Amino acid sequence: MEYSIKGREKKVKKAFYAVLLKFLLFRLYTPLISKQTKERKLKKLHEITASKISNTFMDLEGLFLKLAQQISTLSNLLPEPYIKEFEKAQNHSKSRPAHQIKQQIESELGIKTSQIFSSFEEQPIGTASIGQVHKAQLQNGDLVAVKTQHLRIDEIAELDLQLIKKHIKIIKYFIKIPGFDEMFQEIVKMIHEELDYEHEAKQIQKIANNFKGDDRIKIPKVHEQYSTKKVLVMEYVEGEKITNHTFAQQNTLDQSQLAKNILHLFSKSIFIHGIYHADPHPGNLLVNKNGQIILIDFGAIGTLSKNMKEGLIILMQASILKDENLMISGFKKMGFISSTPGIHKISKKIIRLVNNYLVNELKIENLNLNEIDIEQINFSKIFGLIKELNLKEIEEVIKIPKDWVLLNRTIALTIATVGEIAPKVDVYQEVKPNLLKMAIQKENMGMLFKTTLQQQLLRIIALPRKIELFIEQAEAGELEVTQKNRKTEIKIVYALIQQILFAVAALYCYNIYLKSQDKAMFYISIIGSVLFLKSFITAIVLKRKIR
Repeated sequence: MEYSIKGREKKVKKAFYAVLLKFLLFRLYTPLISKQTKERKLKKLHEITASKISNTFMDLEGLFLKLAQQISTLSNLLPEPYIKEFEKAQNHSKSRPAHQIKQQIESELGIKTSQIFSSFEEQPIGTASIGQVHKAQLQNGDLVAVKTQHLRIDEIAELDLQLIKKHIKIIKYFIKIPGFDEMFQEIVKMIHEELDYEHEAKQIQKIANNFKGDDRIKIPKVHEQYSTKKVLVMEYVEGEKITNHTFAQQNTLDQSQLAKNILHLFSKSIFIHGIYHADPHPGNLLVNKNGQIILIDFGAIGTLSKNMKEGLIILMQASILKDENLMISGFKKMGFISSTPGIHKISKKIIRLVNNYLVNELKIENLNLNEIDIEQINFSKIFGLIKELNLKEIEEVIKIPKDWVLLNRTIALTIATVGEIAPKVDVYQEVKPNLLKMAIQKENMGMLFKTTLQQQLLRIIALPRKIELFIEQAEAGELEVTQKNRKTEIKIVYALIQQILFAVAALYCYNIYLKSQDKAMFYISIIGSVLFLKSFITAIVLKRKIR
């Protein structure tokens, strides 16, 4: 492996420019060849370039190997040759000699390995981009997995971060990426956390406590007395990659149920617990003969911030009410929309255009991009959408919140893994129960009522102006009168008033309960909440009748 930044940069540039030149040449002569020849040559070109990039990344190891492993999980997005080549990275990493590993352990713990282990297998059971794992037995007889960092890997990681940052600066010169600096800082933070095994040990304990008593999942126990920043000693657990179809068939495991369990566990971890394993690629998701899902490698951990959680709940409300203003509030809360003056109008335009395209042009089922029929995509409509979506406007509006980096990555990896195990599983239906549980968690109820109350009050405040406009149009003779069901309209107004009264009462009683712990006030607030929901649903049903 090349250790100097100049040597690593030279290898990256050589591969990058070689691939770029091949595609430029292909673009030049494709107008002169037939469609069939073009497709055949393009496939061959993808195979050559995929091999070139993959070999370069695997040769460099370090962060580039980790990047190759992540690319291999994007089976819904990249051409097959790239997936095939980058899949090799999942099991590719050059192991270091056992004496180097023992030297690292002794340096970290300050005692001989023979005093800690009664046996230590020389051949690693797993080698990754940052470290490797050896099977061993403690003096008390416990079987353990000893995870040890490669020598100088912390230095290599810093070199790679500098190299990546340098090349990204060149890309940013030509293409502006909103929120990129925050996103890059989050990636740097994630890398540093992965290099800190003490941090990983703490995260393992937190997530293990959250799933205590759940037989669907197995999380290895940490032996803290033998763990440091560069050495992590854990309980040894046996399992195979969750995407190993042969293993599943041999042990009569229901892969559809496995996929559902992954979705249940990860959605619970994200939306209910608020702390989650943020690197669920197939190498870190194992399954044993009993069908238990085994999580390993907790270096990357994500947390769902209060703003992100509240924003998601507001978006859920907005989708039910089909309220664009509320949707914008949700995106703002999550940090996706800037607070620049006049941004509200542009945000509405973007949401409407994208929503119309998704609803009317694309039919995506089960959140699986593999199921999009390429023939149904009307490319003229896409170009029309891009034309209407002014790029300058998008840059002004859209930001990438740093919390989203790990969350988006985790969701993408989870969906990709589920798609490989059981493509027909409906992702949304499996995740929905935990989304709803998040919305009705005790700490979120106040915010939920507050948001709804604000929306209803805004409608009441806007009512006098609407009446004034109505009178002005009537006086000018600009009205077209149509007969409607007045009784239904009165019921809607009545339901609206009920919603406000019940919401205020519930919030007031709940506030008293928080201060006095008076259980009577708590039960009254629950009754108020139920009545509020009843009137809320009634109003929605009545509105649909009028339409």
